[in-house]
Amino acid sequence: MVSFRNHSRTHIEFGKGLNVIWGENGSGKTGVLEAIHSLSFGKSFRTNRHKELLKAEKDFLKIRGLFVKNGDKDVITLHQNKKGERRFHINKSPITGLKELMGENLVVVLSPEEQGVTKGPPANRRQFFDKIFSVISKEYIETLVQYHRILKQRNAALIKARDNKASAEEIDIWDEPIGREALSLWRKRDALLAEYTKELTSVTKNFSTEETVRIEYSTPALNNENMKEHLRKNKKRDIVTGVTNFGPHRDDIKVLWKEKDVKKYGSQGEHKLSLVLMKLAELFYISKRTQQTPTLLLDDLFAKLDSGRSRKIVSLIKSFEKKAGHEIQTIITTTDLINLEKSGIKIENTETPTFHLKRICNA
Repeated sequence: MVSFRNHSRTHIEFGKGLNVIWGENGSGKTGVLEAIHSLSFGKSFRTNRHKELLKAEKDFLKIRGLFVKNGDKDVITLHQNKKGERRFHINKSPITGLKELMGENLVVVLSPEEQGVTKGPPANRRQFFDKIFSVISKEYIETLVQYHRILKQRNAALIKARDNKASAEEIDIWDEPIGREALSLWRKRDALLAEYTKELTSVTKNFSTEETVRIEYSTPALNNENMKEHLRKNKKRDIVTGVTNFGPHRDDIKVLWKEKDVKKYGSQGEHKLSLVLMKLAELFYISKRTQQTPTLLLDDLFAKLDSGRSRKIVSLIKSFEKKAGHEIQTIITTTDLINLEKSGIKIENTETPTFHLKRICNA
């Protein structure tokens, strides 16, 4: 990493199993995980504003990662200038779209930065599941990209009609293609969510018989004709607002803790534990669907969990490793090595790679 966040120049080589990055707050621990995520998905898990990633007063940043999968080695590189303009390369070949990165390097990240999945608006949960399904299904990501491309074009036509720069009839040409892609996306999302839910049920059952997390989601019973009818009924409202108000981009996927909507009624602890269990289900689900085990990035996971729950989480991960017959490459950040020991993660007198980062003053 060069000029990424508060890293001037950092080089780290991780081991195949457990890796620990430790240091005080502000030392750049989360930034390392963020860099790995950026090379894997094309974006940070902390922000959508690319300019925030560039170290202050620098003209460019560079991240380069070597990833090994089934014996094959790939080098993924990100270059970004101070305007936020970015270029990705895989083995020195430029990519034309971020969907080309999907599946190149499987990663599951669990960070306090992602608590918006349970606490935030519906868009956060859609993004959470869209990312999972895009990794495991090329058909899903192609449908998702196509749907949003048509949605953008229809919304542009709505704005023109609202501003009297085009007739309302020009919107109608988009009803058939957006309806077709919407129905396809709903079907795929529904089927994949059903698969994911089975994995989440298994995870929560193995974690606790009393603390349950469940996903609630239903798709509208529509066909091509009544989909068009919905669009026609909403047409006037769509023109006024300048956006399409009906479709899978408006879905809400609810997270239920003990059968109650965690967004409305969940405590801080219930929010955090719900996210942890959903993330473990993501890890196990992607592994099952792709026959490859993602790298697990745990950002200060055990800081606010009691030792009992922490040990249960570690036990679930170890059980998966035993069943899979190999270790999960896991990268943990922490401010407190002793807290890791209390959570059941043994690092003393082992060959676990540990990396100590020191806080750097920018002044």
